[in-house]
Amino acid sequence: MRVSTVFLLVLSLCLGSSAIGQNYTLNGDAVSAGGTCVSVTQNQLWQNGSVWYNDQMDLSQPFSLEFNMTFGIQDANGADGMVFVLQTVGPDAIGSSGAGMGFAGFNPSFGIEFDTYQNSDIGDPFEDHIAFMRDGINNHFSGQNLAGPVSVHPTNINVEDAQPHGIKIIWNPATQLVELYFDCLLRLSDNINLVGSVFGGNPLVYWGFTGSTGGLPNLHQVCLAESYSFETDPIMYICAGESVELNANGNPQGAFNWTPATGVNAPTSQSTSATPAVSTNYCYDYTDVCGNTTSTCIQVEVETPPVIDAGLTDSFCAGDSYTLQTTCDQGTAVLSWTTPDGQFTSATNILQPTIDSPGTYTVQATSAMAECPSSDDVTIEQIPLPNPVFDADITKCTYDDTLLDIGNAWESVEWFDGTSTSTYLASVAGDYAVTVFENGCDTTVTFMVSNVILPSIELGPNQLICAGDVATIDAGVVVLWQDTVQAAVREVTETGSYTAMFESDGCIVSDSVSVEVQWPPVIDLGRDTVFCEGEVFELNAAVGGIWQDGSVGASYAAEESGDYYILVQQGPCVVRDTVELTRIDLPRVTLGNDPIYCEGQEFEVGFTATGVDSFVWSTGDTTETVRVSESIDLTLVAGNICGSTTDSLHVVFEDCSAFVFLPTSFTPNGDGLNDFYMPSVANVELYELWIFDQWGRALFHTQDPAEVWQGDSNGGGYYIANGIYNFRVLYRTNLGTIQERRGFIQIIR
Repeated sequence: MRVSTVFLLVLSLCLGSSAIGQNYTLNGDAVSAGGTCVSVTQNQLWQNGSVWYNDQMDLSQPFSLEFNMTFGIQDANGADGMVFVLQTVGPDAIGSSGAGMGFAGFNPSFGIEFDTYQNSDIGDPFEDHIAFMRDGINNHFSGQNLAGPVSVHPTNINVEDAQPHGIKIIWNPATQLVELYFDCLLRLSDNINLVGSVFGGNPLVYWGFTGSTGGLPNLHQVCLAESYSFETDPIMYICAGESVELNANGNPQGAFNWTPATGVNAPTSQSTSATPAVSTNYCYDYTDVCGNTTSTCIQVEVETPPVIDAGLTDSFCAGDSYTLQTTCDQGTAVLSWTTPDGQFTSATNILQPTIDSPGTYTVQATSAMAECPSSDDVTIEQIPLPNPVFDADITKCTYDDTLLDIGNAWESVEWFDGTSTSTYLASVAGDYAVTVFENGCDTTVTFMVSNVILPSIELGPNQLICAGDVATIDAGVVVLWQDTVQAAVREVTETGSYTAMFESDGCIVSDSVSVEVQWPPVIDLGRDTVFCEGEVFELNAAVGGIWQDGSVGASYAAEESGDYYILVQQGPCVVRDTVELTRIDLPRVTLGNDPIYCEGQEFEVGFTATGVDSFVWSTGDTTETVRVSESIDLTLVAGNICGSTTDSLHVVFEDCSAFVFLPTSFTPNGDGLNDFYMPSVANVELYELWIFDQWGRALFHTQDPAEVWQGDSNGGGYYIANGIYNFRVLYRTNLGTIQERRGFIQIIR
C-alpha cells in the first residue's frame, strides 16, 4: 500500500525542560506545565519565553489550529500577554521581554497578539485585545499593524481570569484569509498575503508561541491539542485486498462521523481502518468543541497489478545492441529491470531498455501510486560475428598498384564502393573497408594501404656563387650523389650539375641542381689617415656602392672622425672595404672671468683647454698653473698640429675690509618705496640675521644677505603692527674675524 503525502503534524506532548517530545523546543523561561500544556512565562517579573515546532509549516497549504490559552489571574497588576507567531529565524528564536511579549525582534514574521496590558504609547486600547501584526513590531500606530486591535471578547474585557480560553486559527491560502476565533466567537479576520508580502515568497515557516512579563507579572500558559493536519482532500492509494488507515483533521475532543460505513471498522473515531473492494471516496463530518461542523473527503483508489510481458526468446549479433520488446497494460506503471548475467546500456526504468550481452532479463512493474507488483522475464542469445584473417597493413611504391584479397569463405562480400569480389586493386594509399556476411551477422574490416615513406629530395633552385664562397646543397637525408659520394650535404666551390638519389624497399626518388661560380670586383679606399677640423676628406671607390650611412655613389666626403666603408655588389659577390679617418680638432683654451682677490693673499691661476698639445704663459711659464699676488695681465698661447689659440686674463687685487649697513626703519605699505628691510653687506664669508618682538620671540631669520624682510612673522604667517623691533647680526669677515651687532628697527606703515 502507498499513501499520498499529507502534511500531518502530530504533537507528541511528552513535555520536558527543553522540548516537547521530539517536535517542540522550549526557549528562555518557557517550561512544561504537565500534560499537553506549556508555561510560556511564570508569574514573575521580567520573564521571556517561547515554544516552537521543530518542523516547518508550509503556508501554501491550508491549516486549522485549535488550542487553549490561560492569561493568568492578575488584571490591573498583571502583564503583558502572549503572541501566536509565524517566523523564519528557527526553533531556537526568542524575542524581547516586556511590552514586546517575546514577539519583538522577529523580522520577517506574522503574529496574532493576545495583549492583556494597556501601553497607550503604542496604541493599546483599555480592554484586553487582539491584533494581527508583522515583523516583530506590535505598535498599533505603525504600518506593521495589519488588523485590529479588537477586544478579545465582545462582553468580557478581562481575560486574566485563570481560565483556559479556546482559540482557533484558520488559514486559507486560496483566498489569503486569516480567521481568529476566541471562545468559539469569530473576533478578527483579514485577507493577508502571508507568503508573498510578509515572507518574500518563502512558504516555509516555523510556528509557535511567545510571551513575556515586565514590571508586572502573570502566568501565561498554552495547552495544545494532540493532532492537526495541514492539507484537505487527500488521495490515498492501495492494492486490491489491502486496508488503509484514515485520519481525520481536528481536535480529538470533537466529534467525528465517517461515511460510507461499509468496510470501516470505527466510523465514529478520528482514526479508523477501511478495506474497500473498489475505489471509494470516504467523507467525515467533524464537529469541533464549539459545535461547528465541517465535512472533508479522502479518496481511496484501489489499484490492480500491471500486466507485464517481457517478450519472446530472441538473439542478436555480437557487438550490436538489442532492444527488449516489452509491453505493459498500464502506461503509468513504475518499471525496474534486473539480470544475473546480462548487461544494460540504457536506463533500467523504461519499458524497452537496450542491452549488449546475452542473458536472462527480468522486469518488475508496480502500479504508479499503490505500487502493486508483477513481473516477467526473457532470455536473449548472442550470435558470434564472422572473423576474417588477413594482412591488414600493406605498403607499396607511390607509382605502383597492389591487390587486396579478403578470401572466398563467406556467404557474401561487399567493398566500400559496392564491389562484391573477394579481391580489390588498390592504386592509391588509404583505408579500404570490406564487409563479410555470415549467419545473418556481418563484420567490417579495413585494409590499410600506405606508400613506402620516401623523403622529399628537394635540392632547391640553381645557385650562382661568388668565387671563394661555398654553395651548400642539402638533400635533407643521406643520398647517393652522381659521383658516388654518400652524404646529406654537399659543399660546392666549382661550376657543375649535381644529382642526389634515395632508394628504400625498391622505391626511388631523386633531384638535380646546377652551380655557377662568378669572380668579385676589386675595391680600395686607401690607408687610414688624419685631417684637421674644418677640412673635408674625399674617399673614392672608383665604382658605385652603398656607404656606411646608406648613401649611394662611388665617392664620399668625410668631415668627422670614424670608420668609413663601402659595400659593392656584383651578382652574388659582395665586396667591402673600410678606412679609419681621424679628425684633429683645432686647439681651444679659456682662462675664465677676470678675478678680483684681496690684497695680502696669493692665488693660483689655471686654464681649461681641449685639443692642446703645448702651451706657454706670458710670464714664460710652461706649467699648467701660475701663482699671482698682485694685479697683473696674463696671456696663454696653446696649440697642436692644426694651429694655435690665445686667451687673456686681468687679475685685480683690492682692499677686502668687511662692510655691513643695517637700516633702522622701513615702511612696508606697498607703495613701492622702502617696502622691504634689506641690510647692505660686503666682504663677509658668514652672515646670519635675527629679528625679535618685544618679548624676545623670533619673527625673522636668514643666512642669505640677499633675502629681505617684509614686516611679516614666521615666513608670511601674518603682518606685524607698527612699532620698535630688535635685531641681531652675526658675520665673519674675509680675514676670518667673527663680529656681532645688535640694534632696533622701527616699522612705519
